[in-house]
Amino acid sequence: MAKKFFTRTTKAKGICPLYIQIARRSPKLHMVLCTGIDVDIATWNRVSRTDNTWRNFIMTEEGKELNDKLVLIEKVINQLIDDGRVSTNQDKDVIVEAIRPIVNVDLIDHQAEMERKRREEAELRKRSIIGFYEYFLAGINDGTIRHGDNRTYSHSSIKEWFRFGTFLRGYVKNKSMTFDEITKPFADKFFVYLDNSGSMQSTKHLIISKFCKLCNYAAEEGINTNAVSLKVWKSRRATAGEKHNEIYLTSEELDAMYNMELTGIEEHVRDLFLLGCLTCQRYSDYRRLKKDNFKTLEDGTQVVCLTQKKTGTYVEIPIFDNRINDICSKYNYAFPVYNIDTFDKVIKEIGRKLSKSIPTLAEKQVCVIGLNDLKKENRFAEICKKVEAEKGKINGLTIYERRVYSTLSKYAKENNGQPLWERNAQGEVLRCKWELITSHTARRSGVTNLYKTDLLNSREIMSISGHQTEETFKMYIRVGTSEQASRIAAKFRKDQEAQEASNIVELKKAE
Repeated sequence: MAKKFFTRTTKAKGICPLYIQIARRSPKLHMVLCTGIDVDIATWNRVSRTDNTWRNFIMTEEGKELNDKLVLIEKVINQLIDDGRVSTNQDKDVIVEAIRPIVNVDLIDHQAEMERKRREEAELRKRSIIGFYEYFLAGINDGTIRHGDNRTYSHSSIKEWFRFGTFLRGYVKNKSMTFDEITKPFADKFFVYLDNSGSMQSTKHLIISKFCKLCNYAAEEGINTNAVSLKVWKSRRATAGEKHNEIYLTSEELDAMYNMELTGIEEHVRDLFLLGCLTCQRYSDYRRLKKDNFKTLEDGTQVVCLTQKKTGTYVEIPIFDNRINDICSKYNYAFPVYNIDTFDKVIKEIGRKLSKSIPTLAEKQVCVIGLNDLKKENRFAEICKKVEAEKGKINGLTIYERRVYSTLSKYAKENNGQPLWERNAQGEVLRCKWELITSHTARRSGVTNLYKTDLLNSREIMSISGHQTEETFKMYIRVGTSEQASRIAAKFRKDQEAQEASNIVELKKAE
Protein backbone atom coordinates (compact mmCIF):
# COMPACT_ATOMS: atom_id res chain seq x y z
CA MET A 1 0.00 0.00 0.00
CA ALA A 2 2.72 2.48 1.00
CA LYS A 3 4.42 2.08 -2.42
CA LYS A 4 1.49 3.78 -4.17
CA PHE A 5 2.00 6.87 -2.03
CA PHE A 6 5.14 9.02 -1.92
CA THR A 7 6.56 12.36 -0.87
CA ARG A 8 8.08 15.06 -3.06
CA THR A 9 10.83 16.42 -0.91
CA THR A 10 14.56 16.11 -0.57
CA LYS A 11 14.47 16.99 3.10
CA ALA A 12 15.23 14.34 5.68
CA LYS A 13 13.30 15.91 8.52
CA GLY A 14 10.12 17.88 9.08
CA ILE A 15 6.57 17.56 7.78
CA CYS A 16 5.45 17.23 4.15
CA PRO A 17 2.33 16.24 2.21
CA LEU A 18 1.73 12.75 0.84
CA TYR A 19 0.99 12.23 -2.89
CA ILE A 20 -0.61 9.38 -4.83
CA GLN A 21 0.04 8.31 -8.38
CA ILE A 22 -2.93 7.07 -10.42
CA ALA A 23 -2.27 5.08 -13.59
CA ARG A 24 -4.87 3.19 -15.67
CA ARG A 25 -4.96 1.88 -19.22
CA SER A 26 -8.73 1.89 -19.45
CA PRO A 27 -9.74 4.56 -19.08
CA LYS A 28 -6.40 6.07 -19.92
CA LEU A 29 -5.34 7.90 -16.79
CA HIS A 30 -2.05 9.16 -15.54
CA MET A 31 -2.09 11.73 -12.79
CA VAL A 32 -0.40 12.65 -9.55
CA LEU A 33 -2.33 14.46 -6.87
CA CYS A 34 -1.78 15.58 -3.32
CA THR A 35 -3.81 13.64 -0.78
CA GLY A 36 -3.78 16.48 1.75
CA ILE A 37 -2.34 14.14 4.40
CA ASP A 38 0.79 15.45 6.13
CA VAL A 39 3.40 12.96 7.37
CA ASP A 40 6.63 13.12 9.34
CA ILE A 41 9.39 12.80 6.67
CA ALA A 42 11.82 10.74 8.74
CA THR A 43 9.09 8.35 9.92
CA TRP A 44 7.68 7.91 6.41
CA ASN A 45 11.09 7.20 4.90
CA ARG A 46 11.71 4.59 7.55
CA VAL A 47 8.37 2.71 7.51
CA SER A 48 7.75 2.78 3.73
CA ARG A 49 11.12 1.25 2.85
CA THR A 50 9.87 -2.38 2.70
CA ASP A 51 6.65 -4.34 3.10
CA ASN A 52 7.97 -5.64 6.40
CA THR A 53 8.62 -2.20 7.88
CA TRP A 54 5.17 -1.12 6.74
CA ARG A 55 3.46 -4.15 8.33
CA ASN A 56 5.23 -3.44 11.61
CA PHE A 57 4.23 0.22 11.41
CA ILE A 58 0.52 -0.43 10.93
CA MET A 59 0.53 -2.50 14.10
CA THR A 60 0.92 0.78 15.98
CA GLU A 61 -2.01 3.12 16.67
CA GLU A 62 -0.49 5.87 14.54
CA GLY A 63 0.29 3.47 11.68
CA LYS A 64 -3.18 1.89 11.72
CA GLU A 65 -4.87 5.30 11.51
CA LEU A 66 -2.73 6.35 8.55
CA ASN A 67 -3.09 3.00 6.74
CA ASP A 68 -6.89 3.07 7.14
CA LYS A 69 -7.01 6.47 5.48
CA LEU A 70 -4.77 5.38 2.60
CA VAL A 71 -6.81 2.20 2.00
CA LEU A 72 -10.03 4.22 1.99
CA ILE A 73 -8.56 6.82 -0.38
CA GLU A 74 -7.55 4.15 -2.87
CA LYS A 75 -10.96 2.48 -2.58
CA VAL A 76 -12.79 5.75 -3.24
CA ILE A 77 -10.60 6.53 -6.28
CA ASN A 78 -11.20 3.07 -7.79
CA GLN A 79 -14.95 3.43 -7.22
CA LEU A 80 -14.99 6.83 -8.95
CA ILE A 81 -13.20 5.36 -11.97
CA ASP A 82 -15.48 2.30 -12.11
CA ASP A 83 -18.58 4.52 -11.91
CA GLY A 84 -17.33 6.64 -14.80
CA ARG A 85 -17.13 9.80 -12.73
CA VAL A 86 -13.38 9.95 -13.39
CA SER A 87 -12.50 9.16 -17.02
CA THR A 88 -9.85 11.74 -17.98
CA ASN A 89 -6.92 13.49 -16.38
CA GLN A 90 -9.09 16.63 -16.19
CA ASP A 91 -11.28 14.93 -13.55
CA LYS A 92 -8.69 15.44 -10.83
CA ASP A 93 -10.96 17.86 -8.91
CA VAL A 94 -13.60 15.14 -8.58
CA ILE A 95 -11.10 12.94 -6.75
CA VAL A 96 -9.87 15.79 -4.54
CA GLU A 97 -13.45 16.60 -3.43
CA ALA A 98 -14.22 12.92 -2.80
CA ILE A 99 -11.21 12.24 -0.58
CA ARG A 100 -11.35 15.51 1.37
CA PRO A 101 -13.71 14.10 4.08
CA ILE A 102 -11.36 11.13 4.54
CA VAL A 103 -8.32 13.35 4.93
CA ASN A 104 -10.11 15.72 7.28
CA VAL A 105 -11.87 13.07 9.32
CA ASP A 106 -10.20 14.33 12.49
CA LEU A 107 -11.22 17.86 11.67
CA ILE A 108 -14.78 16.75 10.88
CA ASP A 109 -14.98 14.87 14.17
CA HIS A 110 -13.64 17.93 15.94
CA GLN A 111 -16.15 20.19 14.23
CA ALA A 112 -18.97 17.80 15.09
CA GLU A 113 -17.84 17.77 18.70
CA MET A 114 -17.61 21.56 18.71
CA GLU A 115 -21.11 21.82 17.22
CA ARG A 116 -22.45 19.44 19.87
CA LYS A 117 -20.85 21.52 22.61
CA ARG A 118 -22.17 24.70 21.02
CA ARG A 119 -25.71 23.31 21.05
CA GLU A 120 -25.34 22.20 24.65
CA GLU A 121 -24.00 25.62 25.67
CA ALA A 122 -26.81 27.37 23.75
CA GLU A 123 -29.40 25.19 25.49
CA LEU A 124 -27.77 25.89 28.84
CA ARG A 125 -27.56 29.61 28.10
CA LYS A 126 -31.20 29.57 27.02
CA ARG A 127 -32.15 28.52 30.54
CA SER A 128 -30.87 31.83 31.92
CA ILE A 129 -33.00 34.98 31.83
CA ILE A 130 -30.62 36.88 29.53
CA GLY A 131 -30.01 33.80 27.37
CA PHE A 132 -33.71 33.12 26.87
CA TYR A 133 -34.32 36.78 26.04
CA GLU A 134 -31.58 36.66 23.37
CA TYR A 135 -33.04 33.42 21.98
CA PHE A 136 -36.53 34.96 21.94
CA LEU A 137 -35.37 38.21 20.30
CA ALA A 138 -33.52 36.29 17.58
CA GLY A 139 -36.64 34.16 17.00
CA ILE A 140 -39.04 37.08 16.54
CA ASN A 141 -36.48 38.76 14.30
CA ASP A 142 -36.10 35.84 11.88
CA GLY A 143 -39.75 34.77 12.13
CA THR A 144 -39.17 31.39 13.77
CA ILE A 145 -41.09 32.59 16.84
CA ARG A 146 -44.57 33.93 16.13
CA HIS A 147 -47.77 34.98 17.80
CA GLY A 148 -50.31 32.32 18.75
CA ASP A 149 -52.29 32.99 15.55
CA ASN A 150 -49.11 32.46 13.48
CA ARG A 151 -48.60 36.17 12.81
CA THR A 152 -45.00 37.37 12.72
CA TYR A 153 -43.98 40.10 15.13
CA SER A 154 -44.26 43.60 13.66
CA HIS A 155 -41.28 45.92 13.35
CA SER A 156 -42.64 48.18 16.11
CA SER A 157 -43.15 45.20 18.44
CA ILE A 158 -39.58 43.99 17.83
CA LYS A 159 -38.33 47.51 18.63
CA GLU A 160 -40.23 47.39 21.93
CA TRP A 161 -38.63 44.05 22.81
CA PHE A 162 -35.20 45.40 21.86
CA ARG A 163 -35.82 48.41 24.10
CA PHE A 164 -36.84 46.08 26.94
CA GLY A 165 -33.49 44.32 26.56
CA THR A 166 -31.64 47.53 27.42
CA PHE A 167 -33.38 47.67 30.81
CA LEU A 168 -33.12 43.91 31.34
CA ARG A 169 -29.33 43.83 30.81
CA GLY A 170 -28.94 46.93 32.95
CA TYR A 171 -30.66 45.22 35.89
CA VAL A 172 -29.70 41.55 35.53
CA LYS A 173 -25.92 41.80 35.79
CA ASN A 174 -25.42 38.05 36.30
CA LYS A 175 -25.85 36.56 32.81
CA SER A 176 -26.27 33.05 34.22
CA MET A 177 -29.17 34.05 36.49
CA THR A 178 -32.20 31.79 35.89
CA PHE A 179 -35.96 32.26 36.16
CA ASP A 180 -35.87 30.23 39.38
CA GLU A 181 -34.23 33.20 41.09
CA ILE A 182 -37.10 35.61 40.35
CA THR A 183 -38.81 36.47 43.64
CA LYS A 184 -41.02 39.30 44.89
CA PRO A 185 -37.99 41.19 46.31
CA PHE A 186 -36.35 40.78 42.88
CA ALA A 187 -39.40 42.36 41.20
CA ASP A 188 -39.68 45.13 43.82
CA LYS A 189 -36.05 46.10 43.25
CA PHE A 190 -36.66 46.09 39.50
CA PHE A 191 -39.53 48.58 40.01
CA VAL A 192 -37.14 50.81 41.98
CA TYR A 193 -34.55 50.43 39.21
CA LEU A 194 -37.12 51.66 36.66
CA ASP A 195 -38.13 54.57 38.91
CA ASN A 196 -34.49 55.65 39.19
CA SER A 197 -34.04 55.43 35.42
CA GLY A 198 -36.16 58.55 34.94
CA SER A 199 -38.48 56.78 32.51
CA MET A 200 -42.09 57.84 32.02
CA GLN A 201 -44.73 55.70 33.68
CA SER A 202 -45.97 54.50 30.30
CA THR A 203 -42.45 53.29 29.51
CA LYS A 204 -42.16 51.56 32.88
CA HIS A 205 -45.50 49.83 32.31
CA LEU A 206 -44.28 48.65 28.90
CA ILE A 207 -41.01 47.27 30.32
CA ILE A 208 -42.74 45.48 33.19
CA SER A 209 -45.34 43.93 30.88
CA LYS A 210 -42.52 42.68 28.65
CA PHE A 211 -40.77 41.07 31.63
CA CYS A 212 -44.06 39.37 32.55
CA LYS A 213 -44.49 38.12 28.98
CA LEU A 214 -40.90 36.86 28.86
CA CYS A 215 -41.53 34.77 31.98
CA ASN A 216 -44.70 33.37 30.42
CA TYR A 217 -43.01 32.55 27.11
CA ALA A 218 -40.23 30.77 29.01
CA ALA A 219 -42.85 28.80 30.94
CA GLU A 220 -44.54 27.75 27.69
CA GLU A 221 -41.23 26.34 26.44
CA GLY A 222 -40.60 24.49 29.68
CA ILE A 223 -37.63 26.71 30.59
CA ASN A 224 -39.35 28.52 33.46
CA THR A 225 -40.93 26.35 36.15
CA ASN A 226 -41.02 29.10 38.79
CA ALA A 227 -44.69 29.94 39.43
CA VAL A 228 -43.70 32.99 41.48
CA SER A 229 -42.13 34.62 38.42
CA LEU A 230 -45.56 34.66 36.76
CA LYS A 231 -47.27 36.51 39.61
CA VAL A 232 -44.89 39.21 40.81
CA TRP A 233 -45.22 41.62 37.89
CA LYS A 234 -47.81 44.25 38.72
CA SER A 235 -47.93 47.68 37.16
CA ARG A 236 -50.34 50.54 37.02
CA ARG A 237 -51.37 52.45 33.93
CA ALA A 238 -50.02 55.96 33.49
CA THR A 239 -52.09 58.49 35.38
CA ALA A 240 -53.79 61.41 33.68
CA GLY A 241 -51.09 63.78 34.88
CA GLU A 242 -48.38 61.59 33.42
CA LYS A 243 -50.07 61.50 30.05
CA HIS A 244 -50.71 65.22 29.59
CA ASN A 245 -48.23 65.28 26.74
CA GLU A 246 -50.46 62.88 24.81
CA ILE A 247 -52.56 65.68 23.39
CA TYR A 248 -55.18 65.71 20.65
CA LEU A 249 -56.15 68.42 18.18
CA THR A 250 -59.73 69.67 18.32
CA SER A 251 -61.98 69.82 15.27
CA GLU A 252 -61.48 73.60 15.16
CA GLU A 253 -57.69 73.24 15.20
CA LEU A 254 -57.81 70.59 12.47
CA ASP A 255 -60.11 72.77 10.34
CA ALA A 256 -57.62 75.63 10.63
CA MET A 257 -54.76 73.31 9.71
CA TYR A 258 -56.69 72.07 6.68
CA ASN A 259 -57.16 75.67 5.45
CA MET A 260 -53.48 76.64 5.83
CA GLU A 261 -51.64 77.78 2.70
CA LEU A 262 -48.71 75.38 2.56
CA THR A 263 -46.37 74.06 -0.14
CA GLY A 264 -43.84 71.31 -0.60
CA ILE A 265 -43.09 68.88 2.20
CA GLU A 266 -45.19 70.86 4.70
CA GLU A 267 -48.25 70.52 2.49
CA HIS A 268 -47.60 66.79 2.02
CA VAL A 269 -47.14 66.13 5.74
CA ARG A 270 -50.21 68.24 6.67
CA ASP A 271 -52.43 66.35 4.20
CA LEU A 272 -51.13 62.95 5.32
CA PHE A 273 -51.61 63.92 8.98
CA LEU A 274 -55.21 64.99 8.33
CA LEU A 275 -55.84 61.71 6.53
CA GLY A 276 -54.71 59.94 9.72
CA CYS A 277 -57.05 62.11 11.81
CA LEU A 278 -60.03 61.39 9.55
CA THR A 279 -59.43 57.61 9.50
CA CYS A 280 -58.27 57.20 13.16
CA GLN A 281 -55.31 55.08 12.06
CA ARG A 282 -51.67 54.75 13.09
CA TYR A 283 -48.91 56.34 11.04
CA SER A 284 -47.78 52.89 9.88
CA ASP A 285 -51.23 52.48 8.27
CA TYR A 286 -52.25 55.91 6.99
CA ARG A 287 -48.84 56.49 5.37
CA ARG A 288 -49.25 53.44 3.11
CA LEU A 289 -52.81 53.90 1.85
CA LYS A 290 -53.24 53.13 -1.88
CA LYS A 291 -56.06 53.17 -4.39
CA ASP A 292 -56.76 49.51 -3.58
CA ASN A 293 -57.68 50.50 0.00
CA PHE A 294 -60.72 52.45 -1.18
CA LYS A 295 -63.90 50.68 -2.27
CA THR A 296 -67.69 51.06 -2.42
CA LEU A 297 -70.00 48.62 -0.64
CA GLU A 298 -73.16 47.19 -2.20
CA ASP A 299 -75.33 49.82 -0.51
CA GLY A 300 -73.18 52.60 -1.98
CA THR A 301 -71.18 53.31 1.19
CA GLN A 302 -67.61 54.39 0.47
CA VAL A 303 -65.06 52.86 2.82
CA VAL A 304 -61.34 52.69 3.44
CA CYS A 305 -60.38 49.07 4.09
CA LEU A 306 -57.02 47.92 5.40
CA THR A 307 -55.29 45.36 7.59
CA GLN A 308 -53.47 47.18 10.37
CA LYS A 309 -49.74 46.58 10.28
CA LYS A 310 -49.20 46.45 14.05
CA THR A 311 -51.99 44.07 15.07
CA GLY A 312 -53.17 42.46 11.82
CA THR A 313 -56.71 43.72 12.53
CA TYR A 314 -58.89 44.24 9.45
CA VAL A 315 -61.03 47.41 9.48
CA GLU A 316 -63.46 49.10 7.13
CA ILE A 317 -63.71 52.84 7.75
CA PRO A 318 -66.75 54.64 6.33
CA ILE A 319 -65.81 57.86 4.55
CA PHE A 320 -67.91 60.27 6.62
CA ASP A 321 -65.90 63.40 5.75
CA ASN A 322 -65.52 64.62 2.15
CA ARG A 323 -62.05 65.91 2.95
CA ILE A 324 -60.82 62.28 2.76
CA ASN A 325 -61.84 62.14 -0.93
CA ASP A 326 -60.44 65.63 -1.55
CA ILE A 327 -57.03 64.73 -0.15
CA CYS A 328 -56.94 61.38 -1.98
CA SER A 329 -57.89 62.98 -5.30
CA LYS A 330 -55.22 65.63 -4.80
CA TYR A 331 -52.51 62.97 -4.80
CA ASN A 332 -54.29 60.50 -7.08
CA TYR A 333 -54.05 58.01 -4.19
CA ALA A 334 -50.23 57.99 -4.43
CA PHE A 335 -49.23 59.62 -1.16
CA PRO A 336 -45.69 60.86 -0.46
CA VAL A 337 -43.69 58.78 2.02
CA TYR A 338 -41.48 60.22 4.77
CA ASN A 339 -39.68 58.55 7.64
CA ILE A 340 -41.32 59.12 10.99
CA ASP A 341 -38.57 61.42 12.35
CA THR A 342 -38.90 63.78 9.39
CA PHE A 343 -42.69 63.61 9.63
CA ASP A 344 -42.71 64.49 13.35
CA LYS A 345 -40.30 67.38 12.84
CA VAL A 346 -42.38 68.90 10.02
CA ILE A 347 -45.79 68.47 11.72
CA LYS A 348 -44.42 70.29 14.78
CA GLU A 349 -43.26 73.17 12.57
CA ILE A 350 -46.71 73.32 10.98
CA GLY A 351 -48.22 73.46 14.47
CA ARG A 352 -45.84 76.26 15.45
CA LYS A 353 -46.89 78.35 12.44
CA LEU A 354 -50.56 77.65 13.10
CA SER A 355 -50.20 78.66 16.76
CA LYS A 356 -49.79 82.30 15.66
CA SER A 357 -53.43 82.37 14.56
CA ILE A 358 -54.83 79.60 16.78
CA PRO A 359 -53.93 80.55 20.40
CA THR A 360 -54.87 77.13 21.84
CA LEU A 361 -51.84 75.62 20.11
CA ALA A 362 -49.56 78.06 21.92
CA GLU A 363 -50.99 77.24 25.34
CA LYS A 364 -48.55 75.68 27.79
CA GLN A 365 -49.17 72.05 28.69
CA VAL A 366 -47.82 70.17 31.70
CA CYS A 367 -45.97 67.19 30.34
CA VAL A 368 -43.56 64.47 31.40
CA ILE A 369 -40.28 64.48 29.50
CA GLY A 370 -38.85 61.19 28.34
CA LEU A 371 -35.57 59.61 29.36
CA ASN A 372 -33.69 60.97 26.32
CA ASP A 373 -34.94 64.50 26.95
CA LEU A 374 -33.98 64.19 30.62
CA LYS A 375 -30.45 63.13 29.62
CA LYS A 376 -30.31 66.04 27.18
CA GLU A 377 -31.26 68.50 29.92
CA ASN A 378 -28.73 67.03 32.36
CA ARG A 379 -26.01 67.21 29.71
CA PHE A 380 -26.90 70.84 29.00
CA ALA A 381 -26.83 71.66 32.73
CA GLU A 382 -23.32 70.18 33.03
CA ILE A 383 -22.09 72.20 30.06
CA CYS A 384 -23.64 75.38 31.52
CA LYS A 385 -21.68 74.80 34.76
CA LYS A 386 -18.45 74.56 32.74
CA VAL A 387 -19.25 77.80 30.94
CA GLU A 388 -20.15 79.50 34.21
CA ALA A 389 -16.86 78.35 35.75
CA GLU A 390 -15.03 79.93 32.80
CA LYS A 391 -16.97 83.19 33.32
CA GLY A 392 -19.09 82.77 30.21
CA LYS A 393 -16.29 81.63 27.90
CA ILE A 394 -16.57 78.44 25.84
CA ASN A 395 -12.86 77.95 25.15
CA GLY A 396 -12.71 74.99 27.53
CA LEU A 397 -15.49 73.10 25.77
CA THR A 398 -15.00 70.33 23.23
CA ILE A 399 -16.33 70.81 19.68
CA TYR A 400 -19.27 68.54 20.52
CA GLU A 401 -20.05 70.46 23.72
CA ARG A 402 -19.92 73.78 21.86
CA ARG A 403 -22.41 72.52 19.29
CA VAL A 404 -24.76 71.22 22.01
CA TYR A 405 -24.42 74.43 24.02
CA SER A 406 -25.09 76.63 21.00
CA THR A 407 -28.23 74.72 19.97
CA LEU A 408 -29.76 74.17 23.40
CA SER A 409 -28.97 77.59 24.88
CA LYS A 410 -30.81 79.19 21.96
CA TYR A 411 -33.81 76.91 22.59
CA ALA A 412 -33.72 77.57 26.35
CA LYS A 413 -33.64 81.33 25.77
CA GLU A 414 -36.61 81.23 23.40
CA ASN A 415 -38.63 78.99 25.74
CA ASN A 416 -37.61 80.33 29.17
CA GLY A 417 -35.76 77.08 29.89
CA GLN A 418 -34.90 76.15 33.48
CA PRO A 419 -32.27 75.08 32.49
CA LEU A 420 -33.73 73.81 29.22
CA TRP A 421 -37.52 73.64 29.50
CA GLU A 422 -39.87 76.05 31.20
CA ARG A 423 -41.27 74.78 34.50
CA ASN A 424 -44.13 75.76 36.76
CA ALA A 425 -43.93 76.38 40.50
CA GLN A 426 -44.17 72.62 41.16
CA GLY A 427 -41.18 71.95 38.90
CA GLU A 428 -43.31 70.31 36.19
CA VAL A 429 -42.18 70.81 32.60
CA LEU A 430 -44.31 73.15 30.47
CA ARG A 431 -44.33 72.99 26.70
CA CYS A 432 -46.52 74.54 24.04
CA LYS A 433 -49.21 72.28 22.70
CA TRP A 434 -47.77 72.42 19.19
CA GLU A 435 -44.45 71.00 20.50
CA LEU A 436 -46.27 67.84 21.59
CA ILE A 437 -47.79 67.04 18.18
CA THR A 438 -46.48 63.79 16.66
CA SER A 439 -47.58 61.38 13.95
CA HIS A 440 -49.60 59.44 16.56
CA THR A 441 -51.54 62.58 17.52
CA ALA A 442 -53.57 61.96 14.35
CA ARG A 443 -55.01 58.68 15.65
CA ARG A 444 -55.70 60.13 19.10
CA SER A 445 -57.35 63.21 17.57
CA GLY A 446 -59.55 61.14 15.27
CA VAL A 447 -60.79 58.86 18.06
CA THR A 448 -61.38 61.71 20.52
CA ASN A 449 -63.25 63.93 18.05
CA LEU A 450 -65.50 61.05 17.02
CA TYR A 451 -66.24 60.40 20.68
CA LYS A 452 -67.14 64.05 21.23
CA THR A 453 -69.78 64.02 18.47
CA ASP A 454 -71.98 61.71 20.60
CA LEU A 455 -73.10 60.10 17.32
CA LEU A 456 -71.32 56.77 17.85
CA ASN A 457 -70.95 54.44 20.81
CA SER A 458 -67.62 53.00 21.90
CA ARG A 459 -67.99 49.75 19.94
CA GLU A 460 -68.73 51.66 16.74
CA ILE A 461 -65.69 53.89 17.14
CA MET A 462 -63.56 50.84 17.97
CA SER A 463 -64.68 49.21 14.71
CA ILE A 464 -63.14 52.20 12.92
CA SER A 465 -59.95 52.52 14.99
CA GLY A 466 -59.38 48.78 15.25
CA HIS A 467 -59.04 48.73 19.05
CA GLN A 468 -59.66 45.26 20.48
CA THR A 469 -60.38 46.20 24.11
CA GLU A 470 -62.30 49.06 25.71
CA GLU A 471 -59.46 49.53 28.21
CA THR A 472 -57.00 50.42 25.46
CA PHE A 473 -59.62 52.40 23.55
CA LYS A 474 -60.41 54.60 26.56
CA MET A 475 -56.74 55.56 26.83
CA TYR A 476 -57.16 57.36 23.49
CA ILE A 477 -60.05 59.53 24.66
CA ARG A 478 -58.21 62.69 25.63
CA VAL A 479 -61.18 64.75 26.81
CA GLY A 480 -60.00 66.55 29.96
CA THR A 481 -61.86 66.61 33.28
CA SER A 482 -63.08 70.19 32.79
CA GLU A 483 -64.11 69.55 29.20
CA GLN A 484 -65.96 66.42 30.24
CA ALA A 485 -67.79 68.33 32.99
CA SER A 486 -68.89 70.96 30.46
CA ARG A 487 -70.11 68.25 28.08
CA ILE A 488 -72.18 66.61 30.84
CA ALA A 489 -73.63 69.95 31.91
CA ALA A 490 -74.54 70.77 28.30
CA LYS A 491 -76.42 67.47 27.99
CA PHE A 492 -78.42 68.21 31.14
CA ARG A 493 -79.21 71.73 29.86
CA LYS A 494 -80.34 70.31 26.55
CA ASP A 495 -82.51 67.74 28.31
CA GLN A 496 -83.95 70.40 30.63
CA GLU A 497 -84.73 72.71 27.69
CA ALA A 498 -86.45 69.85 25.88
CA GLN A 499 -88.48 69.07 29.01
CA GLU A 500 -89.50 72.71 29.43
CA ALA A 501 -90.53 72.91 25.76
CA SER A 502 -92.58 69.74 26.22
CA ASN A 503 -94.29 71.21 29.30
CA ILE A 504 -95.19 74.37 27.38
CA VAL A 505 -96.76 72.28 24.62
CA GLU A 506 -98.78 70.34 27.20
CA LEU A 507 -99.99 73.53 28.85
CA LYS A 508 -101.14 74.96 25.53
CA LYS A 509 -103.02 71.74 24.79
CA ALA A 510 -104.70 71.95 28.21
CA GLU A 511 -105.80 75.52 27.53
